[in-house]
Amino acid sequence: MGGGMKINIRVMLVFSALTLSGCQTLVDPTIVDKAQDAAEDVCNFVPTAKTILGLLNAGLGAAAEIADTICKLIPKDPPKAGERRAPVVFKDVPIEGRYVPPTARRVGG
Repeated sequence: MGGGMKINIRVMLVFSALTLSGCQTLVDPTIVDKAQDAAEDVCNFVPTAKTILGLLNAGLGAAAEIADTICKLIPKDPPKAGERRAPVVFKDVPIEGRYVPPTARRVGG
């Protein structure tokens, strides 16, 4: 899938979720990408689009706020092989995603 298709799917997810939730406030259609990038920068964790949309519906509004909330809640280090952890939840929204190794753009500033 090309980058444009990825963004279009996320835009559709955002507007679908907001329509289903009855929300009539316009939301930045790039918030999923922005929140994922911000969380990756802060704590090397990429939350799922479903998690971000759930947090929007739970009252969080800005990408940085979503990323900060996620990074404060999740364990600092990824689970070790075979390790089972209790789910992390914020206002009934499960925090799902994946840990990623630090990238060169974040190492050393």
